[in-house]
Amino acid sequence: DAGTSASPSSHPSTPFSTSGIYPLPSFLPFSPGGLLYSQPSPTNQPSQHVYHLHQISDPYTLSTLALQSDGELNTNNPSPNTPIYLPSLAALSRAIFHPLTGVPPNHVKAWADALLLTYTTESTSTVADTLKQYPHQPRVNHRPCGYVFRRGDIAWNCRTCQSDATCVLCDTCFHNSNHVGHDVFFHRTTPGGCCDCGDVEAWAIEGCCPAHRPVGSPEADSGSCDDDFEAVRTNLRGREESEEAVKALPKQLAAALGVVVGAAVECCVMAVDGAGRGCDPSQWRIRWAEEVCRIWAGCVDDEDYYYVKGKQVYVPKDFLEGGDEPPFPQNYRLHLRLHNDDVHTFEEVIDALHDPIQLPNDDDGSDGSD
Repeated sequence: DAGTSASPSSHPSTPFSTSGIYPLPSFLPFSPGGLLYSQPSPTNQPSQHVYHLHQISDPYTLSTLALQSDGELNTNNPSPNTPIYLPSLAALSRAIFHPLTGVPPNHVKAWADALLLTYTTESTSTVADTLKQYPHQPRVNHRPCGYVFRRGDIAWNCRTCQSDATCVLCDTCFHNSNHVGHDVFFHRTTPGGCCDCGDVEAWAIEGCCPAHRPVGSPEADSGSCDDDFEAVRTNLRGREESEEAVKALPKQLAAALGVVVGAAVECCVMAVDGAGRGCDPSQWRIRWAEEVCRIWAGCVDDEDYYYVKGKQVYVPKDFLEGGDEPPFPQNYRLHLRLHNDDVHTFEEVIDALHDPIQLPNDDDGSDGSD
């Protein structure tokens, strides 16, 4: 049991001293194995490793500390065939993208750039050029380009090669492929959409560039819709191709990319999962109970409860079973999602949102409809 329950009038005392203020600080005691949870001592207090990420102006302050710990870990494995492990970078990346500790949205890119640049010996311009050219590098196992268009990019249509009018090539793939005598034209793009070079369902194979032209088994080109395991094989083939393609990048940069992108994907998965649970009030209440208690206890991860053992903290069971609910955290925001039930019209929904809600009578006799 991490601790005892607390009444709403008392603020739980933790090493982080959150007092219900959002976002939470991050507990990052970097060590060669990731994060080190140890017995507090006069020279090692938990508060020494607590960081308010949203208040840090220089991301390199923490990325450098993480690099030192990961560097010490990988120094003990000098073999060139040994995988690179970056547990401290993983912990920092997770904190940056985590909904309880993450940095402001307009700072995410700067933090992600800092993490990648800290973990490579290449210059900023070299790393940028490498990643820009990465989708167009020749590979042993080819896969679709997938370049995502930005505003003002050039997209090429070829009525000879495309399956329909929505299928296009990026400028690089078009100029590296042969469309002599074809009916082609180009246009400037708006943000979104991607290059279809190498996608056999969208573009003729002979019209693809060498970097993305499909090769190999007839199974990959058949496009059969009757094969129950086609999606499974496609997924496995994509993973194998990704593992092969990433070998073209510097080893440590490739490892850092996997960690940072993985943390971003985990953030997206958590957001989608939360949105799904929001459709069910009972499931949402369980999730909310856990989250609000973590905010008041200052414990983002289960391991953090080690430092609040024996202290008064809110626990979800208390108010899920009819007890007092913790106060609403400061600076915390909830987003209201309306799900269409295919029964009510838009006008009915608008009227429902504008109608005053009758709340239980207060002690002063008011009807609570304000």
